[in-house]
Amino acid sequence: MSLPAALSAQITEAIPDAQFLNDPDKLSDMAGAYCLLIRLDQARTPKLTAFPEAVFPPGWYVYCGSAYGPGGLKSRLSRHLRKDKKPRWHVDTLTCVSSETFAVPVIGGSECALLSRLISQSVFSAPVPGFGSSDCRTCSSHLLIWNGG
Repeated sequence: MSLPAALSAQITEAIPDAQFLNDPDKLSDMAGAYCLLIRLDQARTPKLTAFPEAVFPPGWYVYCGSAYGPGGLKSRLSRHLRKDKKPRWHVDTLTCVSSETFAVPVIGGSECALLSRLISQSVFSAPVPGFGSSDCRTCSSHLLIWNGG
């Protein structure tokens, strides 16, 4: 399986220079923001204290995050692309069980700006308000589901 062409086109519309990577060796150590494209083959109900009722149906999800700490995008995205990790962030509960995960790094980018560009397209919606955005005062969620496929 690979990224659906329609999803790739919609990401590229929002992020014109988008590169879809799943190989950590190809990632830059520069700081910036990113989108994770996460495919779930079956419904998931992770045990999350903050979201006890959350149900994630099968499909493609897009999580927007940032990597401005040590190691930049390479460090953060290498971790997100691994399956064998102890969950630290809410999105880890999805990446650990995903059938596919792609990273779209944006050097110097803003996670909120990426989210805003994506949500303005009618094919994305926020399935779980507050997911991944507990430290954000602007966005209702940093996780979107793609309703286009």
